[in-house]
Amino acid sequence: MGKIKKIFLTSFLAISIAFIFACYVPDDFSGDVTIDNNGNFILDYSGILTWTPYYAQMKQGTLSGKDLQNKISSIKADLARDSNFSEIESIGNAQFKVKYHREGLIKPNSLISFVRRDSLIMKISTDKNGITTFAGRWLTPQKAKQLEEAGLKVQGVFRVKTNAEVISNNANKVTNLNDGFKLFYWNVDGLSNPPPSLVLRLNF
Repeated sequence: MGKIKKIFLTSFLAISIAFIFACYVPDDFSGDVTIDNNGNFILDYSGILTWTPYYAQMKQGTLSGKDLQNKISSIKADLARDSNFSEIESIGNAQFKVKYHREGLIKPNSLISFVRRDSLIMKISTDKNGITTFAGRWLTPQKAKQLEEAGLKVQGVFRVKTNAEVISNNANKVTNLNDGFKLFYWNVDGLSNPPPSLVLRLNF
């Protein structure tokens, strides 16, 4: 492949990522959720978040110096608007090491999201009858391939602990705990596999 063609393809890939994936992507993470049968929940995330537009620009070499620092500061400030973050540390490459903790009560017809509704990594949604779904982030195979080609190799684990009635799940492993709860476990290695999914029935 000629040098000019390689430069063109690299630039095209970076620009494509910037426009298609204006979102956060997780890496080296653990996402832990506890949901009891009355709807009380705890949601924790510990790991890395990558803001893909700036990551793409850095790969392309169009973002550096003071401009880069200003943009990184703006992303950090944007995350910090959510007081559930206890740690937000820039580690370079538009990536942040974070810790997040949230707890509360799931209500009918509600959506609990992380990082936010327009940039989902995991969510808990419910209908008026108490049917509740935990789901990880969904990416099409094509989008997943583009991110992996750009160097974003997503690895981590999702865990959900619950004593609610389980209707369906696609967990890699399920463990019965001594307190009447079950632990559902998903190992994430890349972005091409189906996202975690767990459907419960709560007591509303």
